[in-house]
Amino acid sequence: MDTKELRLNNLVFINNDLLVEIKANDIFRVSGINKRFELLFPESDSTVSLDHTNSIRVYNQFNQFIQPIPLTEEWLLKCGFKKNMFGVFLLDFSGYYLCKNDVGFFLVTDEVDDEFGFVPERPILLKIKFIHQLQNFYFALVGEEIKIQIT
Repeated sequence: MDTKELRLNNLVFINNDLLVEIKANDIFRVSGINKRFELLFPESDSTVSLDHTNSIRVYNQFNQFIQPIPLTEEWLLKCGFKKNMFGVFLLDFSGYYLCKNDVGFFLVTDEVDDEFGFVPERPILLKIKFIHQLQNFYFALVGEEIKIQIT
C-alpha cells in the first residue's frame, strides 16, 4: 500500500504470512509512518507502526504488507451512516452523502433527497473504495475523526 494515502488513525489490515498470530480480519490503526528502504523488501519504501485495535500490541510493518480495508455497507453502518429506502447512506458531513451502485460507493453532494433518493443528474464527486479514504475525506471536511464502532 502506498503510504502517501495513509495518515495517523487510518484503519488497515496486515497481510504478512510470517505473523501467524494475526487473523485475516484483524484491524489495525496507523500510529506512525517512517520512510525506510530495506534491500530485503524492495517493494516497500516505508515502515508503518500499527496499533492492534483489540490488544495493546504494536506492529511495525513494511508498507508492502499493509492492505486497505474495503468499504462495505457494514463498515458504513459502523461509521454512523444510516441507509434510507433508496440505498443512500446518510451522514450529514458538510452536505455530502454516499450512494451505492453495482460498481461501488460514490460521494455525491447534497442533491440527495430523503424522500426521493439520489438525484441521478448530479455529478459523482469521488469513488470511495476503502475505509481509509472515507476517514481521510471526512477529516478533511469536518476537521475531526469519523467515529467508528469497532467490535
